[in-house]
Amino acid sequence: MGSDKMKGHKKLGKWLAASIVTALLAVSVLLLLSPITAGAAAPNRPSNLSPANGTYSISLTHTFLSSSDPSATHAASQWQITTAPGNYTGPSLVFDSGVDKSSLTRLDMPAGVLAVNTTYYWHVRYQDSHDNWSAYSRETSFATEEGPKTSFSTTPSAPSAGLPWHWIALGTVVTGGLGLVVVTRRS
Repeated sequence: MGSDKMKGHKKLGKWLAASIVTALLAVSVLLLLSPITAGAAAPNRPSNLSPANGTYSISLTHTFLSSSDPSATHAASQWQITTAPGNYTGPSLVFDSGVDKSSLTRLDMPAGVLAVNTTYYWHVRYQDSHDNWSAYSRETSFATEEGPKTSFSTTPSAPSAGLPWHWIALGTVVTGGLGLVVVTRRS
């Protein structure tokens, strides 16, 4: 009976050793695969779709569109707009969405950000579910619409005694500014 008990312990020992080896092997595989998931490739570089490069007369509340990335889990985007090409810092940066989890491929520009008759440059980048960022899209430019026109009457009151009227422009009418037109009569 003593030898049967010894055989039982040997079997238990072999089973326990095999279980430990199996567990260690499973943990090793998990550790090997974890860095692959955490170090997954960054999302593909997006493309600017709208406004397209060189577009002009864009609305001040334009909807910006970028390409989608079917190869990645798109978790967030960062949209930036500047007035100086290639400079997305300092006073030339007029809009930075930060990490935006709702405007992934479509950004509705809020009112009050863009100014009339101004050239802007923009790009966007994507973040995946592993916190990897893509490269920024290639920078493209656009110009906003002109502001409201200032109108004034160009018809002077009726000239007296048939004398001709002469118009002299002393300034330029600009958006938000004033111009001056002087009307004189030649005697």
